Amino acid sequence: MLNYACSKSKNAPVPDNPYGLPNATQTGANVFACRINGKNFISYYNLFNTKATFLTGDTMWIVGTQNLSKMVYQDISFKLNTNISTNSFEVSKNNCIVQYNTDSICTSNQTQNITSYSKDAFIIITRFDKKLKIISGTINGTFPIKGCDTVFVTDGRFDFNYY
Repeated sequence: MLNYACSKSKNAPVPDNPYGLPNATQTGANVFACRINGKNFISYYNLFNTKATFLTGDTMWIVGTQNLSKMVYQDISFKLNTNISTNSFEVSKNNCIVQYNTDSICTSNQTQNITSYSKDAFIIITRFDKKLKIISGTINGTFPIKGCDTVFVTDGRFDFNYY
């Protein structure tokens, strides 16, 4: 009879959060993750929905989309409208637009397209590497939705190879 034992790799990264989100990396891991009203939102790169790309000149668009079911989706996106560098972006300075989109009312299954813009989101770019085309950072913010509870985005992290 054979016995197998498994152990954790000594090289495994230590989680940087207690929620099960991917670690906040700066390697071009192509992931966008956060907590939305206390629930995990994890989105990996896909050509159409989750990505980082330059729209024009110095405007970078970053979006993370999570399919909740065949009928319901939610995404968080932001546009950095300034010369991007490793620093903080204050949304109120008109250099950044942050939005939350869903096709459900208060995240239920009632279909209605909703877009909410955050006035207090805070984004920190932790890496912007033009040579390797990597952009990484963190995001947090609140999104008021008329007739619903406010959507709270916390512990946000993104790490993309952009194009």
